[in-house]
Amino acid sequence: MEKVFPLRHGLGLVFAVLALAVPVSALAVPFTYDGFDYGAGSLEGENGGSGDWKEEWKGDSDVVVVAPGGYSYTDTMGNVLDVTGNHIELDASSTKKAERFLNNKVGEGTETVWASVLLDGSSTSDMNNISLDSGLWIGQGSNSSGDDTLTLYDQDGLVGDTGLSASGLNFLVLRVDFADGDDEFAYLWVNPLLDAVPDTGDADASGDIKEFSFDFLRLQLEEDTDVGIDELRLGSTAAEVMPHTPVPEPGTLALLALGLTTLAVAGRRR
Repeated sequence: MEKVFPLRHGLGLVFAVLALAVPVSALAVPFTYDGFDYGAGSLEGENGGSGDWKEEWKGDSDVVVVAPGGYSYTDTMGNVLDVTGNHIELDASSTKKAERFLNNKVGEGTETVWASVLLDGSSTSDMNNISLDSGLWIGQGSNSSGDDTLTLYDQDGLVGDTGLSASGLNFLVLRVDFADGDDEFAYLWVNPLLDAVPDTGDADASGDIKEFSFDFLRLQLEEDTDVGIDELRLGSTAAEVMPHTPVPEPGTLALLALGLTTLAVAGRRR
């Protein structure tokens, strides 16, 4: 008698292969995150997201949530950033800000902090950026001066210029090495691969940052058309701020194909 291969065995093989395909980075939980999963209207007073937020967003009511319409990012290898919600824009013709406090102060000791954001910038010299308190700005410009490229600023001025146009949507990843009682050092990457820790030697901008610590994040927008901010993350590792859905490895695809074939054969025998 021909032995029948149980259907459940084929299903088990397929599910096992799929489980192996899930990367560790996709399971990481950022200690602070906001994908702006709010309804359309002013960001002021919203208090969603997850992690170390202390209270709701405060600031200018002209910083608004645009819905539906969250941003997305796919790297050059096809890995896709995990995203939720909508995005932030400016409903005004002058510079506006929004800020949100954290429960804990960051950077008072020796530690490494990572941050990431999707920034849809402008082609003109504007102030479209996020800042860690009043100590470090990434994006376009600082608190008082604009740029048309993606930059790093500290309290004393320009630290590093990527030389890359701020126009269009870019995924920015920041690493800050805090030193206890001394200047900090920061690295900025633009559109890095999601499946590896960015190499400091490949940073698009880097430099010494005047000593600071922070307990709030600030969003600043000057341009009121075709610019915005989304997917704001802080973490202690690169994986926390770069969660993604990976491109399956060729070997994984082969195993998956084998599992599906086995399942099909089992079905025919039944």
